[in-house]
Amino acid sequence: MLFYLICCLCILQVAFSLNGKALIVQNKGGGHGTIGYQLCKTLKQQHPGLQLIILQDKCNYKKAPFSSYKELESAGVKVIETTLSSPGDLSELNGMNIDYVIDNWSKNSENATFVCNIAKNSNAQQYVFISSAGMYKSSNVAPLVETDPVKENDARKVEIAVSSSGIPYTFLRPQYIYGPKSSKRYLDFFIGRAYRKLITPLPLHGDQLVCLTHIEDVSTLVAATLGKDAAKGQVFNCGTDKYISYKGLAKLIHTAIGNDISDMRFMYYEPKDFDKWDGSGVQEFPFRRETFITSPSKAKMLLGWTPSHRIEDHIAADVKEYEELGGFKDKWGVEEVKYDLEIIASKDSSFTFTYPFFDDDTNINKEKRPYPFESS
Repeated sequence: MLFYLICCLCILQVAFSLNGKALIVQNKGGGHGTIGYQLCKTLKQQHPGLQLIILQDKCNYKKAPFSSYKELESAGVKVIETTLSSPGDLSELNGMNIDYVIDNWSKNSENATFVCNIAKNSNAQQYVFISSAGMYKSSNVAPLVETDPVKENDARKVEIAVSSSGIPYTFLRPQYIYGPKSSKRYLDFFIGRAYRKLITPLPLHGDQLVCLTHIEDVSTLVAATLGKDAAKGQVFNCGTDKYISYKGLAKLIHTAIGNDISDMRFMYYEPKDFDKWDGSGVQEFPFRRETFITSPSKAKMLLGWTPSHRIEDHIAADVKEYEELGGFKDKWGVEEVKYDLEIIASKDSSFTFTYPFFDDDTNINKEKRPYPFESS
């Protein structure tokens, strides 16, 4: 009986194996920067007969994940590099039939028109756009589902442009991607402070929930949409169904580093008091003021997909990668903690900016701790 079931599973796997060509239009970094690399690995494993092409926006090949593209090329992935905002000769795509176009680049409707033209000229069967869950409006209801109100931001404008193109489409809205070779490392905010045993600033009370999604779960969901009629004309949240609080995440990182409970100190602030912060700071808090989580139930129900990773199982690996990237050796000064200092100064009028955040042992504030706004 067991042998029969295994044979059935193998037959089903072969039946759903894709052939033809898939084109991944890949950006040069940011939160989605590692999707193209990991998606190629996933598709090569699941669909060995599918030919893969990356149309790569000009990037820094010394940085991850692009520094690992040689692995993909060795596995048969073709990489075409160009400046996507003003592409030169793309004759390599002329006359090529491409079955699936996966757009992990478009930031506006003009970008989308460019990729749509590629899809139309190559007779693509499906256009998959890697959108963003960042378009959801703040809500008192959680988790957010695909029918909840959205802002008409750049990602939403791309969705609108693609949906009006006449090409069968699928939209995926990832949220806070982490994992190996990530271009945007959300956990570094916490790791850097935990390693240096600094107070970690958290918005409000720190019990808000966040949805952190492993890159392999993102890539398996993208793969699960290809060639599926059930995925066409649909929007899917692309995230985990296991959430964690800001404070819980910080404590897990402290534990992974080997810190004592006494080292797990937090200070709380109201982000609205610092409205000049725009999210571009070197060490600005990486998540939203309030709970921001999405539900992947629709993808689980329509596509049979299930996320397989939990953040707590990957903290140690992320800490190790932070160390390998030189994070433990970096010297921190005012630039790295300028927002922390602003929070402290706003609460302590006698604070003289000599708080012991710095690696210079002579620059230490002798005031007693904890401050009244600190907590463990």
